[in-house]
Amino acid sequence: MKKLKHLKDINKFNFISLIITFIILFNFLEITDCLSIKNNHNIIKINKNNNNHQNNNQDKIINLDNNESIKDNEKLLRFNKNNRFKIIQFTDIHFGEGENETWGKEQDKNSTKVMNTIIDKEENVDLILFTGDLITGNNINGNVTQYWENAINVAKKRNIPWAITFGNHDDLSSNDNGSRYDLMQFDIKLGSHSKLGPISIPGVSNYNLNIYGHNNDRTLAILWLFDSGDGENDCNNHQIINNNFKKRGFGNQYKCNTYITKEQIEWYENETLKYQFGDEKLPLWEGAFFHIPLQEYMLVWNYGVCFGFNNDSIACQKTNSGLFNKFVEIGRIRMISVGHNHGNDFCSNFDNIKMCFGRHSGYGGYGTWERGARVIELIHNPIKNKVTSKTYITFETGQQLFSQPRHFPNSTQIPQTNCTD
Repeated sequence: MKKLKHLKDINKFNFISLIITFIILFNFLEITDCLSIKNNHNIIKINKNNNNHQNNNQDKIINLDNNESIKDNEKLLRFNKNNRFKIIQFTDIHFGEGENETWGKEQDKNSTKVMNTIIDKEENVDLILFTGDLITGNNINGNVTQYWENAINVAKKRNIPWAITFGNHDDLSSNDNGSRYDLMQFDIKLGSHSKLGPISIPGVSNYNLNIYGHNNDRTLAILWLFDSGDGENDCNNHQIINNNFKKRGFGNQYKCNTYITKEQIEWYENETLKYQFGDEKLPLWEGAFFHIPLQEYMLVWNYGVCFGFNNDSIACQKTNSGLFNKFVEIGRIRMISVGHNHGNDFCSNFDNIKMCFGRHSGYGGYGTWERGARVIELIHNPIKNKVTSKTYITFETGQQLFSQPRHFPNSTQIPQTNCTD
């Protein structure tokens, strides 16, 4: 009887142990399914996500109280398994130009068709950059965010990462939510890779995007985006909004600018110092993207060998604060690409920097030149520890132009010395 009682006690103990083990295992699985991080009495949850281009903004980057950030690995931009990273630059779409007109709706449909055709032709697109004048805000009296969403839907609906920088027409809507700050917040909410720049410098779309290796977290390339301001638009202008006068500004303490300022250049220089120096840590390729071209574009067309067209003269920034000279001094920028001039698409090399225009992508805005986009493909060679790039134009027909017409300066050409309007 003692033996039998002892066996019953053992069985009872084993049963209890089994229950405890099951409870521990269940809690462990629950913890691994959702990582909880406690920081300064705040609980932050990061859900698993297996989609490489999933853009659920609530689970991408979570800012902690100490200004650090936790990045969902799926949010990071990465070279693909073939060590390539393809960017399409769409510029000057000008959605919403004829808000209440039949021709305006047709323009927007045609612009969407252009972008979809180019994306279909290119395939395997890793990032779409919208480099300004996504909308013609000054023609939009209502639904400015709807026009914005309609324009970027070519990326959003295909689950392709995108980011924006502002042009001189984006924030001119009479809507309360039509400021640069409002539009950037909205774009981020839609799931973009765009970022609100620091409020301590002029402009809103001043930020950088890191591109990582396919299977590691080394920053191989950086895209620098600058807010080139509103051109000739006066930052002190007043608009009538909802029957009230409202001073035109970027909102939320952001300072208005009409060109890339010294403060923005200082920000760029300080940001570059955050990346460790040394062959193994310094990014291998860096490019700069903004809307209004620098004055150096006049120099390169006047005196350099260019490839492509200058059908529009160069409506550059009226004030030169020295951004190009800073690029040369630091020595890390390999390419600049801009928009603004609808008839220009040329490229040239100047002080070891490839200077390019994009290609007018939208049916909005002036000019009847064939629409298209600039494509930039980055190629990583792990053996040589190098990232190189190639760029070309893809037109609305799907035609790809890998070699553009060459332009030589000549003695009969009258050099452009002043930025046009």
